[in-house]
Amino acid sequence: MYDDIGRLQKHQVVKRSISECLKFVERMARLRRMDIRMQRHAQGMLDECVFKLVKTKGCPIQRPSAVAEIQVINELGSFFLEKETMEQRQRLCLFRIIFLGREDEAEVHECRLDFLARFVNVSIFLQWIPILTDTALWLQEELLIKGQIGPIHAFCGKIAAGLFVGDLDNHSYDHPLLSLGDLCPSLAIILLLFLIDERDHFVMPRIALLQSVAEWLTEQPKALFILLRDAGSSKSAFAVTVFDLVSQCMDKLACLCVTYAIKAEGDVSDSVALTMSKIRLALLKILQTMPKVSSSELKSCSLSGRYAGEMLLQVADYKRRRESFDAKLNGALDAFGQIMVTALIGNAFAGSKHDFNMSVCYQLTYGHPLLNYFFSVLS
Repeated sequence: MYDDIGRLQKHQVVKRSISECLKFVERMARLRRMDIRMQRHAQGMLDECVFKLVKTKGCPIQRPSAVAEIQVINELGSFFLEKETMEQRQRLCLFRIIFLGREDEAEVHECRLDFLARFVNVSIFLQWIPILTDTALWLQEELLIKGQIGPIHAFCGKIAAGLFVGDLDNHSYDHPLLSLGDLCPSLAIILLLFLIDERDHFVMPRIALLQSVAEWLTEQPKALFILLRDAGSSKSAFAVTVFDLVSQCMDKLACLCVTYAIKAEGDVSDSVALTMSKIRLALLKILQTMPKVSSSELKSCSLSGRYAGEMLLQVADYKRRRESFDAKLNGALDAFGQIMVTALIGNAFAGSKHDFNMSVCYQLTYGHPLLNYFFSVLS
């Protein structure tokens, strides 16, 4: 073993097959101590023999052909499936060496991440659980230990770009993704937090994503609380970032549940209505569970008064344009009442009457007992 490493350090390693190269790196990863120079040489060998990245000074990196990449994905898939019983920390170390490369070589690092995103896509479709698990652990470490919000957001975007292609209403694309909640709940929740874009809480994401979100939250709501628990127990300075992400995501989902119908042009399809009903029920279940979770940090994950106030303004604007109550308006008010009362009872609402235009609220609450109750109890 040490003779092999010595040859590697002296640049005397000849070209190896992909499988030989991976086995060699695995032996290195099993060492308890591996210095930086040794790791850099190993990653250089991976660039050349596995990822087929051709680096020429002063020129952009040449990436492999599509056929060559498929071969690499197949080899790596077989390699990691064989490592399913390997000790988790050791396999994660191997995962990092193989996929992440040297972050000080930005272009190479980006090529590796592009490949990893495509590899994760294939792993979701083919249900390669070890890869999904290692990806989730890596992302969670990046989030809690390094606070790498931007890079994680970009990486999740790369995954989404490969998953949601073609006709967004073609169910052949979203069915494998629906199963991710069962295959790897922790990865599903991280994708949820980063793909439900918080920049505009009232813009509907693509329906294929919402269908997956509905499935993940319905089948595996505990994964969300596990992430929150891990963040709370990590004592990390970045734990609050996780709480903020969860809060933003819950606000976004609440806004969509209340306003999706009134913002739609024409009638809402049955599939969209069913998807949003599932998300609303899942959100209500999460809000009901909040008081049962003994963690003071969960208070940071409450629904915000700001967006609650904006929701009602959107509803009021719809009523003004319609000049009367209709099925869409009543549905929006019912959803708002259910979500807000559940959050209030579960101590998961961080707003007050100051967040609302009360004159508008009184015009809307007539005939809605839940809304009357919410505003009578709200301080």
